Amino acid sequence: NLYGISYGTRLALTIERDFPAGLRSVVIDSVLPPQVDLIDTQPDNTIRAFNQLFDSCAADAACSAAYPNLRTVFFDTVQKLNQTPVKTSITLPDVGIPGLAGKQVDLLINGDSFISAIFQAFYVTSYLPDLPQVIYQASQGSLDAVAQIDTVFMASEKDVSWGMYA
Repeated sequence: NLYGISYGTRLALTIERDFPAGLRSVVIDSVLPPQVDLIDTQPDNTIRAFNQLFDSCAADAACSAAYPNLRTVFFDTVQKLNQTPVKTSITLPDVGIPGLAGKQVDLLINGDSFISAIFQAFYVTSYLPDLPQVIYQASQGSLDAVAQIDTVFMASEKDVSWGMYA
């Protein structure tokens, strides 16, 4: 039985093609076909995901009332953080390097890392309803939720196979 998610579907599809006799079942979720260049398509996919967030909030009366002009607030926050990055303290998760887990370190959040954190949060469906609030909190200087998102994804980095991106 084989299960592949996102870039892991490349491996699942390749195994299914090259070694079908060894498989009983294959489940692929959020397919990234082998012929698609992930790095080349990343900018368009990122823009599409953010537009979906902004447009969905604008179309929802409650979200729009609570978080008006989310797109503008987001990009203003990116610009502000790029001009004046904010340092916050985090506890390192297990990143696969002995002796680092549990250490207190400073995390510098600039506009680019803010974009990255929000984009990474798109991968966790339970985070999606909270993203407008996270963006608004960041716009007001509270970056705790952004730091928490960064911490969660730091812990998962040790499980990423960067060779699968090529």
